[in-house]
Amino acid sequence: MGLVAPVAGLLADRFGARLPASAGMGLAAAALAVLVFSSHDLWVTAAALAAMGLGLGLFTPANNASVAAAGHDHQAGMVSGVLNMTRGVGTSLGVALGAVAYSLANALGNSAGSPAVSGLGFRMAVALFAVLGATAAILSFLGRRSRPKAVPGPEGPPEPG
Repeated sequence: MGLVAPVAGLLADRFGARLPASAGMGLAAAALAVLVFSSHDLWVTAAALAAMGLGLGLFTPANNASVAAAGHDHQAGMVSGVLNMTRGVGTSLGVALGAVAYSLANALGNSAGSPAVSGLGFRMAVALFAVLGATAAILSFLGRRSRPKAVPGPEGPPEPG
């Protein structure tokens, strides 16, 4: 992720954020799908995790650039705050949804706590994340294409008196 992110930021600045964001999230979703359907092969797992890191490295800077461009220059602090708040809420919801998917799979299994049922719970949670990632990739591709019209912002501090 750290190796790709600087290049992805340059690509987003030069060609727009839509393609790197949607391609990156699509790659991450595909990597999650590989984890759902793969065997327990260490090399397949390592390759899928590496692909997911590359995908997120493409997505994150492009998404940040897209969100920053959605606001006006005088709103940069507010836009950044909303982005970080949304990321935090999304992370919290992701953990909760993953736990629900894992628990449901374990509850529906015949012998809760067995390795097979636990593996099913993991696969269900990762499958949910793959579907959410694919949805995010589509939304990134279909998202806003132009910057909003310039609106004059505050010129500076108010005049005393």
